[in-house]
Amino acid sequence: QSDEIKGLMQAVILLYHYGHGSQVLWVYVLVRSFVSMYFFLSAYGHTTFLLRKQDFSFARVATVLFRVNALAALLPYAMNTNYMAYYFAPAVRFWSLVVYFTLRTYPSFNNNQLSGLFFKVVVAAVLVNFFILTPGVLELASRASYAIFRMSWDAKELRFRLKIDRFIVFIGIVAAGIAHRVT
Repeated sequence: QSDEIKGLMQAVILLYHYGHGSQVLWVYVLVRSFVSMYFFLSAYGHTTFLLRKQDFSFARVATVLFRVNALAALLPYAMNTNYMAYYFAPAVRFWSLVVYFTLRTYPSFNNNQLSGLFFKVVVAAVLVNFFILTPGVLELASRASYAIFRMSWDAKELRFRLKIDRFIVFIGIVAAGIAHRVT
């Protein structure tokens, strides 16, 4: 059901961007809520899977990244546009990697009471905040992306988008950890 809800939210978000819905305050607030809920559900789902299956393999990460990012990565090449033309896919990819690396690092902490997971989430939140908010870091990643893949994207725009929802993902990880611990 959460995948169906996420699909509906993605459709609304696409229509919002296509129709320039940010000009109407109630539409903007609704879509911002949908984006945050999408990131929460995504983090919750990834965390639940990783805690249950303990599958931190490259194949799993590659599958998730391909599923989330393939079309969004190919369209800028085909249409000769900027990768950030539709920011949602890169943001989902970024947060998926944050969840993966948070849980992949010291996996023994994942099942070590809830305090071990909570500690990892706090450390990850601090590191991600540093990554997002420090000037020059995203710009360096953008230049590297262009040099390696010939894919251009606006670091300033990505910083703005990631900064808005930077804590909801960690709330999703903690909520999934609590649910996993209870069950």
